[in-house]
Amino acid sequence: MAANFFWSAVHTMLGEVTLMIRVSNRNMEHVQLNGGPNDPRITNDRKLPNAIEQSMKAIDFVVEVDSKHLMALKCSHIDRAVESLGRWRFGPPWPWSELNVRSRAVRDAVETELKEYLYFQYPKAKRGKDSNMAGGLESLISGFP
Repeated sequence: MAANFFWSAVHTMLGEVTLMIRVSNRNMEHVQLNGGPNDPRITNDRKLPNAIEQSMKAIDFVVEVDSKHLMALKCSHIDRAVESLGRWRFGPPWPWSELNVRSRAVRDAVETELKEYLYFQYPKAKRGKDSNMAGGLESLISGFP
């Protein structure tokens, strides 16, 4: 199987996942220090809706990158982790601990699964005027069973 793979998209996705891990961890600590998730200081915090909205956008981005770039790899471990992360959006409640666990699962799945693949980087100079590289890769691809 030959597929276009966009490292920059996956790299950016992992950056978003890392940010979600950090933010959810910080929010878990904040909730713990201020009486728990049902404390009025937490439920009435004016920053909460924005934090949830930003998390939703990050999750949407991760789901989009998975569907556009990672699903072609057919790594069920990654796809299940992303699907689980995507379900966090269907709260309330939106427990930060769950976002943290699910974000870590995505990060770990991507890192684990991508180690199993070998990648070839086609030199830019050989790309030519059009962006259809399939013709240039036929001999390379046919050399593999």
